[in-house]
Amino acid sequence: LDAQNEPHEPQNEPQNEPQNEPQNEPQNEPQNELETQIIVLIRENSKITKNEMAKRLGVSRATIGRTLQVSSRIRYVGPSKGGHWEVDD
Repeated sequence: LDAQNEPHEPQNEPQNEPQNEPQNEPQNEPQNELETQIIVLIRENSKITKNEMAKRLGVSRATIGRTLQVSSRIRYVGPSKGGHWEVDD
């Protein structure tokens, strides 16, 4: 109760409400669109590097890495410096 014996209204929103958007997704492009663009590059050259993908698509290497990490369609096969990318259709 406040000074006039009226119920006190809460001043702040609850702190434990979920956020509206995930923090680790690219903000300017849907994940599946970027994945599709990466697949096009892999089909052109299955030995393309993450750095080359990033340069050609105009995004950071970290964004390429995150996209590949969550992709269920793209995988790297073989040793780090001699393997290649494969795409499941």
